[in-house]
Amino acid sequence: MGMVYYVMELLDGLDLHKLVNKYGPQPVESFAGTAHYAAPEMAEGLIHKIDGRSDIYALGCVAFWLLTGRPIFEAETVMKLLVKHIHDEPAPPSRPFRCGWQTPSSGSCGAGAHA
Repeated sequence: MGMVYYVMELLDGLDLHKLVNKYGPQPVESFAGTAHYAAPEMAEGLIHKIDGRSDIYALGCVAFWLLTGRPIFEAETVMKLLVKHIHDEPAPPSRPFRCGWQTPSSGSCGAGAHA
């Protein structure tokens, strides 16, 4: 149901009030944004603390992904992923990680994951 709210601007004649009345509010565990790149203040819902530094954090998450081929944090659910952004420190990009695939030439996981 949450995706309905994100595309409402593309649909002519629908507004948020009508959608909430028809489908109900989004569940509490929903998150608006891309959880893999969410700054801790965004993950905590501290909207008044979100500023340009949040964008720099997200850019750092993208850079980590570009260097390692994996997100900075991984979790089974969006909420667990957001908690990791708040409380956990990421592993250095140079630290090897376990994955389900290996490159043919090196026998190690993905690009940039070599120790």
